[in-house]
Amino acid sequence: MGMLREPLLNKRLLNKRLAVAPIPPAHAQALHRWADSIRDGSITMQKETGIRRPFLQMLFVEVLGYTGFGSGAEWNIQDEHTAGSGSVDVALGRFSAMQER
Repeated sequence: MGMLREPLLNKRLLNKRLAVAPIPPAHAQALHRWADSIRDGSITMQKETGIRRPFLQMLFVEVLGYTGFGSGAEWNIQDEHTAGSGSVDVALGRFSAMQER
């Protein structure tokens, strides 16, 4: 199986959870649009740096409800965050202007 065809989540567990709490229609629509770009191959024509922010916005902010800088005194998703002696593309946690100084 190719990397893009392997399931990310256990199908039986996912079906069990969705029976209790279905995906809201707006979230499902956003996820389907992203899946369509994988199925039609258009995503493979993009550079990672070109799709990273739209992906983070769609999945973490719109679907999962994370908040980024500018949404209040604290936020819980940080793009290009320093971690140890390097940096990561995205970090999840508790961030504030006071801790960034």
